[in-house]
Amino acid sequence: MQVGVGRAMFLSDGSTLDQLIGNGLFGRLSLLLNDRGISPIQAAHLKPWAAMIMITRPDQQAGYALDEHLYHKALHEYKKVCALETLNEQLGIFDDLSLDDQTTLLEDSMNYLKNIQEINQELIDTYLSGDLDKLYKLGTSMQGSDDELAARLRKRLIDERNLTMADRMLPYLKDDKSFIAVGALHLPGTYGLLNLLREQGYLVTPPEIQVNPW
Repeated sequence: MQVGVGRAMFLSDGSTLDQLIGNGLFGRLSLLLNDRGISPIQAAHLKPWAAMIMITRPDQQAGYALDEHLYHKALHEYKKVCALETLNEQLGIFDDLSLDDQTTLLEDSMNYLKNIQEINQELIDTYLSGDLDKLYKLGTSMQGSDDELAARLRKRLIDERNLTMADRMLPYLKDDKSFIAVGALHLPGTYGLLNLLREQGYLVTPPEIQVNPW
């Protein structure tokens, strides 16, 4: 992780996370973070959104996440790798949130963890079936306790980022040898990348692939 990004994840005003979110919630959080190798002392200096990201990241013992796997595969094959956005742009969305919003997201994420495997499997099955309408409905139905916050965050995390990524990928699409990977929830919907590319005049069709069983 970039040094600047790492620094942005920590509180810098002298406050601690337990002071901001309360001892009860921090106690629950500490147990989750400790399982990921982050001590309570370290956890106390994280911003609420950073703690949320830490507990929802894939278990490193399970290997690379898909995007990391593709990245390392490309490097291993000496292929040029470019990014459609920076980590600072991604994480800045959370850093712009108020403390109350960050705390709400953190608590919702902690409650969501107990069902994460079931939810992720449903998303995977839906993606592999090619049913993008259902995928979009699943993605937009996973709201937390605050509907207004969920809608606002979805606009920032999905819709606005899609517009940026669609614009930035256009130069690469001129090269018919480019391979572009994005998260599945960026594909469907009015502001989804597939629709945005069609509006640019591109013919977008799903590839015929053989899916291997897990």
